[in-house]
Amino acid sequence: MMAKVCNTENRIKGHMRVRMLRLIATSSTLGILLLLLAQSTPLGAADVRDFDIENGHYYEQAGPQLGLGLVVADDDGIPLWREFQRLGGSQTLGYPISRRYICDEAVCQAFERAIFKRVPGAREVELISVFDWLHRSGQDAWLDERWGIPPWDAPEASAQSTRAETDSATQRAMIGANPLVKAEYDEPGALAPVVYGSARAIRVTGARTVLRTQRAVFVQAIDAPGQVQVLPAGRIFIDAGLVPSEALEGVPPPPALDDTPPVRIKIADLGINAAVVPMDMGADRLLPIPDNGHDVVWYSYGARLGEEGNAVMAGHIDWNSERGVFWALQEAQPGQSITITSGVGHTYEYRVDWARSFSEDSPEGLVALRSLVGGTTLTLVTCTGRFDAQSRSYLDRHIVRATLVKRVGPTPAA
Repeated sequence: MMAKVCNTENRIKGHMRVRMLRLIATSSTLGILLLLLAQSTPLGAADVRDFDIENGHYYEQAGPQLGLGLVVADDDGIPLWREFQRLGGSQTLGYPISRRYICDEAVCQAFERAIFKRVPGAREVELISVFDWLHRSGQDAWLDERWGIPPWDAPEASAQSTRAETDSATQRAMIGANPLVKAEYDEPGALAPVVYGSARAIRVTGARTVLRTQRAVFVQAIDAPGQVQVLPAGRIFIDAGLVPSEALEGVPPPPALDDTPPVRIKIADLGINAAVVPMDMGADRLLPIPDNGHDVVWYSYGARLGEEGNAVMAGHIDWNSERGVFWALQEAQPGQSITITSGVGHTYEYRVDWARSFSEDSPEGLVALRSLVGGTTLTLVTCTGRFDAQSRSYLDRHIVRATLVKRVGPTPAA
């Protein structure tokens, strides 16, 4: 057996990471094994419940007491769960610490490190600039005394102050003053300015560096080398009395999302209607491929149906000189619907984003197999291109990526 290995890293849930994705070419017709080793590291206690629900997710990690948690959901046309995932999930924003509540005629929700505000009619949420808000309400002295956060010498407060709001060079200098703080600020990548905002003030003493931005405070203490603490902006906002007490009450766990494996896949535009067979990692630490030409394999080390992360399925293009289940997958086009049915009759509709072919060892092909951060995706894989008689394998891989657009409960019996 000829093997080619590639490692990558990817987030499957807000608090979970895929440590390794291994692509192995075999001598079979399909010629591909996908190994998704999900080594999870929950940030909360081991006894808390944390699971997908209809239109969102339930967390007990930051609930007010054991057995009560908080929900992040896309209910009532307000996509807080979608936006929570887009902005980095619990890894970047922490866990929810409030229910939804009304603030400034908008829907708000508090997380450990952020406050969401969704203005009616807006597509995306606004992250409240917590520390600017506290500055305007005269809380700088309280922030300094209670949390050691330097005051913001805002332009309106002093004509002699540097205009950090408009001086990008000053902002970059403050963020870059401490390399460890800068690395933490840059962790969300292009979303860093959205999640953390502009630099407002910095205090460097012999003991520590404290960087204040619009929506976060970073602390690097000399007695904690290599570590940067991001202060809980959401909790500080609550501590200042800016979230109604009733919004802090937890709720009992709602019904969990269907966690049964998929049993059928349909792509009407391509004439595909096939059984799905779950497969686990074998004793040899490899995932098997379909042993026939008509079934599709779902790899249980990927995401569950409807769960944040990347659900991965594979099928043969041909089998014993006949067309295989994924023969027509080569004709997939953006916008086409893929319907997956679970063991209890729930259906999940995914919409094709793109379909591309890659050579077996193409770096672009390996990157394409990664799940999008905060996304709920489905990846279908088959072979394509020229068949190599010596290795008994196709030389290219055809990958179709789709995003979840709808889930529906089981149809009642007639």
